[in-house]
Amino acid sequence: MPDTNNIELLLTDGWYCIKASLDQMLIRLVKDQKIRFGTKLVTNGAELLNCEQGIAPWEDTSSVRLKLFGNSTRRARWDAKLGYHSGAAILSRLSCVQLEGGKVSKLCALVTRVYPTLYVEKFDNGSTVTRSERLEHLYQMKFESDRQTLLEKIHEEVQKEFVDEESQDSENDVDLRNMETGSQIHRVMKRSRDSGEFVTNLTSTQCTTLQKYTDRRRERILQALQDKVNDRVKEQGLQLARNVVPVMKIRVADIGDDGEVSKAMMSIWRPNEAVMEIIKEGTWIDAFNIVPTAKRYSEIQLSAGRQTVFSRSNYKVNDKDQKIVASLKRTCYTIESLVKMPISVTEYNEVDVAGLIFLIEPSIAQFEAIKGQHFQNVYLTDTDKNIICVNFWGGLKKYGYENILDVGLVVACMNLQKRTGNSRKGIPQYRATEYSYFTKTSKHSNVRIVMDDLNKRLSSINIKELCGSCVAIKNNNSMLKNVENISPYRINYSDYNISKHKAFIDSPLARKPDHVDDILNLSGLDFESTFKQIDTQDVPADLLLRKKKVNEKIAKLKMYGEPPPLKAIHIINKSINATKEFKSPLASRNDNLNSVASEKLHEKSNSSISCTESTPEISNKHMKRNANPVKLNFSSNPQVIDGGEKVDPFAEEFDVSPPLSLD
Repeated sequence: MPDTNNIELLLTDGWYCIKASLDQMLIRLVKDQKIRFGTKLVTNGAELLNCEQGIAPWEDTSSVRLKLFGNSTRRARWDAKLGYHSGAAILSRLSCVQLEGGKVSKLCALVTRVYPTLYVEKFDNGSTVTRSERLEHLYQMKFESDRQTLLEKIHEEVQKEFVDEESQDSENDVDLRNMETGSQIHRVMKRSRDSGEFVTNLTSTQCTTLQKYTDRRRERILQALQDKVNDRVKEQGLQLARNVVPVMKIRVADIGDDGEVSKAMMSIWRPNEAVMEIIKEGTWIDAFNIVPTAKRYSEIQLSAGRQTVFSRSNYKVNDKDQKIVASLKRTCYTIESLVKMPISVTEYNEVDVAGLIFLIEPSIAQFEAIKGQHFQNVYLTDTDKNIICVNFWGGLKKYGYENILDVGLVVACMNLQKRTGNSRKGIPQYRATEYSYFTKTSKHSNVRIVMDDLNKRLSSINIKELCGSCVAIKNNNSMLKNVENISPYRINYSDYNISKHKAFIDSPLARKPDHVDDILNLSGLDFESTFKQIDTQDVPADLLLRKKKVNEKIAKLKMYGEPPPLKAIHIINKSINATKEFKSPLASRNDNLNSVASEKLHEKSNSSISCTESTPEISNKHMKRNANPVKLNFSSNPQVIDGGEKVDPFAEEFDVSPPLSLD
């Protein structure tokens, strides 16, 4: 069998033969010898290629192919009858659906989430924009208003041109004695001062002729006017219609025989009311002719189009899977539970919560006035002054809630996105997405219970004072430094000399600068002066520019908050080296040679300053060698070791491992 991806099968029903084209899933099965000569296959939903109107089997069928889909094809029993079967579609488990297997003939799944309908607009250049239902309604109203204004302007211009043409035609002289045609009577009537008196002087035949001519002329003018308006619209390139398609996204799940849950996201294009009535959260559905399109975050993405049919399933969940089904249902959290467990794992990484809005920062006016801001934050609280924050990327106006959400309003926030490490300044942060919506009257019973309880407790509290207290608490959290999840090696680069390829602070003893005398001042045995950093004014312009870029990047990273705390690493086969003290990899490779030279220098020198009179780092004689102490020698005579080689008392390098941040 040739090793190629263009494998075809020759199928027969016992009477006639036809060639079949395969997808990648079936090609893999052929290569694995799961499908071989003599294997009987059962398929559903196969498509006939290169044959639009059908063809007789005894005619030329060399170019005709039967397209098979792996998700809708199975091996049949050896004694199965060949030919057409009128049985039902082939049922597939969600865990068995393959991305390269093509169309799925039948799928039974549990609906766990139903998101609001989205609207996808496609432009002429091929780009698309997805909007929520509320935002699409606002865009449609604005589009119709702008279109009507432009059409009225074009209509006025065209109508004015028609009036000018008629005025020029009416200037021609007409013989008043010969008024037998409708055009002549109409032209004379327009030139008369009183058209009513003119009509009364006409005979019945002339009145009938005038009426017929007037009707025909009105229709002709209207048609010409409309044609000219359409031509003008095409010339100016005005868009009279939008290419918008509604799509409803749902999450489905299936429980395997071993209790493993398989999840998927399904997109239903152009859903009608009958489909929306069938698809409810917590119900089992049967979907026919579903197509897998992609795989994201280990979840397969399904698409339902015009050929897809939905129906309620008769599947009954056994007692063993009842707990699993209950865990997949929507849960409404309280603000208190989210604050106490900020790193808790939620289903689909989404959160439903109800709370009181006490602050919108920045305000809508400030957000529009100040450019460069990405987020607009809405802060929620409860009666115990627990605070969470909802981030709106691009502002409230982008989501269409600028006139809905206001301070002092109790709302239910649905389908907020929870991200890892979303804790900024001690306040849990959640993101509003295109799936999120905010309501005062939720259709979910568990959300209504939480909102009713919150409203009941707020009825006995002064909401204005509560909002003021929460604002003060939020401002205090902003001023306090969040040391709970600080990164272990975060360094403040605001006034340090930053090396290009080293993530540590340069020390005068680690890197010898050109002007040592200005930086390394040892007069008066002042040890602190040893670590004096270079003044900002003396730093070159290119280094200052690099510092500025680094600070901008750090400020941008601070917007995302601190990462979650690191978990302990459990090592089964622990190495002895893991328990040793840390030694900086930046230390010199010649530590041993320098250490021997330093010891000889210390023994021979009588003018060296003792340990107690020098720096605190060398006060302990039994200090371990990996500490890399600094030995200072102020003798004017250079020291010589065996072999006649001069020794530099400052040759030993200082330990340049970066300190832990105390920010």
